[in-house]
Formats: sequence, C-alpha cells, structure tokens
Amino acid sequence: MTKLHLSQEIIAKIAYVSLFAGKQDIRYYLNGVCLQNNAEGFFAVATDGHVLAYAKLGDKLRDDFEIILQNSTVKIIAACKDISGIDLEHNSTTSEVSIRTQEGTQTLKALGGKYPDWRRVVPQDDTAQIDNGQPLALKASNLALLDKAYKAFKKHNKGIGEVLTVKYYGQTRPVVFEPEVPDIKVLLMPCRR
Repeated sequence: MTKLHLSQEIIAKIAYVSLFAGKQDIRYYLNGVCLQNNAEGFFAVATDGHVLAYAKLGDKLRDDFEIILQNSTVKIIAACKDISGIDLEHNSTTSEVSIRTQEGTQTLKALGGKYPDWRRVVPQDDTAQIDNGQPLALKASNLALLDKAYKAFKKHNKGIGEVLTVKYYGQTRPVVFEPEVPDIKVLLMPCRR
C-alpha cells in the first residue's frame, strides 16, 4: 500500500501536467497522469504521444512506485480547494486509489500497464541551439495547450508568471518549454513533414 499526502503545490503541478495526457488513446495507460517515485525523485508525468509534460513533485519518497491515475481521478484531485490538500492511498493488489479530503473518501481504479520510459525523450544536455535557417514546425493546438495549462496552474498558484523559457535542440529533438514554475517542463515533439 502506497500512502501519499498531496499538498496544494503538488496538486497544482499535477493539474498542470494532466492537460497533456491522452484523452481516448488506444494506449490506455496514456489516458491519465503517472505518479512515479524512484532514485531521481517523485514525479507527475503525462503524455499523449506528441506532447509530454512532467513535474518534479519532490525528492524520492520511501519505496519506488508507479501509479497511473485515470483522467477522471486527476480531475477530482485538481478540483480540491482544501488548503490542507489530499491524502491518497494506492493498493497495488486491487489497483484501487482512495482519495481522502475533508468532504470524504472516494475510491477509484488506477490504470494498469507500464508507463513508457519518458526520460529517454528528455534532453539530458543543456546544448539548446538555434539551427541556421532551419524552420521549426510545431502544431498550433499543442501551443494552445501551454496557455490552457498556465490557466489551470494559476487557479492553485496566483503568483505564476506568463513567461516561458524555450529550449530548442534541433529538428529531430523535442522543443522544451519551461514555465515560471520550478521543476515543470513541457516537451513538444517535432512535426514530421
């Protein structure tokens, strides 16, 4: 049994990355947010296969775990306005997730499956570059998600600024957007023409 306390700061980060999750993807494990804890830290990750967002929620907790929360579960978590946050319990045997707030407890199913190795698409070097004369092709709908995510985060954290840092690593690698929120990154995969 994995037990977590999600503060409002963590809830805000989960709400932010959730907007980049798959909606009705045939790869069902993409239709939610993965909470992952390992030696590198505690993360929330979401992707639809074209856009990936992740947030470091904290340092490594006790044991390693991976919980894939359904989008409907994440909406309940994101809607929490309780200043004290949420207590979450995951039973890996039954794949149930219990969310406890001041209003009561809800028990829902977690998504099964293994989440993709998202770290292999995250640039590990800091060699962002501007290609000489090479056009950058990004889908406008993906850029619109950045604005939507900003507005979702602002509901929980009024102090967020509107500035994004953009890092470009070449035509074959993702473009990395870093909002003025510590430890959140959004990767837009390059479009193929």
